[in-house]
Amino acid sequence: MAPLIKKVALAGATGNIGSKTMRALADAGKFEITVLHRRPIELPQYAGVTVRIVNFESVDSLSAALQGHQAVIDCTSDLVGETSIRLIDAAVAAHVYRFIPSEYSHPANNAKVRQMPIFAMKDQTHHYLRQLASEGKISYSSVSSGAFLDWNLATGFMNIDLDKKNVQLLNEGDVVFSWTLLSTIGKAVVQVLLHLKQTKNRVIHIHSVWKSQRQMVDLAMAALGGDGWSITTVDADAAAKKAQVEFQAQNINPQVLGDLIRYAVSRPEFIDRPKQDDNALLGLSGMADEEVKDLIREIAAPKK
Repeated sequence: MAPLIKKVALAGATGNIGSKTMRALADAGKFEITVLHRRPIELPQYAGVTVRIVNFESVDSLSAALQGHQAVIDCTSDLVGETSIRLIDAAVAAHVYRFIPSEYSHPANNAKVRQMPIFAMKDQTHHYLRQLASEGKISYSSVSSGAFLDWNLATGFMNIDLDKKNVQLLNEGDVVFSWTLLSTIGKAVVQVLLHLKQTKNRVIHIHSVWKSQRQMVDLAMAALGGDGWSITTVDADAAAKKAQVEFQAQNINPQVLGDLIRYAVSRPEFIDRPKQDDNALLGLSGMADEEVKDLIREIAAPKK
């Protein structure tokens, strides 16, 4: 029988996903939250949140910090992946019941996209968790959210620059994929902890919208006006091929990472749209087009 989750440890609490997850955990008012961090930090004054200084290079240090916790949420970003593996080993040693890995992207069970080197460590982590779960040593839930909707629109990462009205379509920009608000990812994590049986040892599919890049551009033009836009295309395949060479040579920079991640949403074989996702189970709402346009206007509004 699954335990009641009362004490939750969160790694990566200052990042884009981690900060939203910490807020969602605190807002739920159901958990004692331990933030694992390398050094003392100032966090928002949420009730029930404490900071534990740990050595992320040491399983023993992590395991000591995880004693008495029923769940661990990994929101770290580590291309090498060793941090996640150590967190898992520490969780097993501390008899943690549920581990939520640092996925939050393409589904962990899409073998085609997981062949890309950029996802290699996520894939290794997923298979390691599956192995441990099959041995009864821990349970896991892997949250698949696709692109980060608000973050992508705010940063232009998906080649849609709202401020400059500049767009570079990935090939034709017509592959439909999931986009999810960061706050919705945080809420999903909380709901996983409240639906342990239904989310045990599987991939959890969530979304705010399913849109192609071109459809998102259409919404942006409807929201901000159709004048003044520059729309070109980029060969995502060629960009990814070049980035792959740089990645394998360990010449890793934001452009290389970006080209590989964008390539992963430019190919239909990399996208799995489930017949039924987990929004309803977790009480999450999708977004209507008007809501997306309101978000675009909010992001594009002049900053005061």
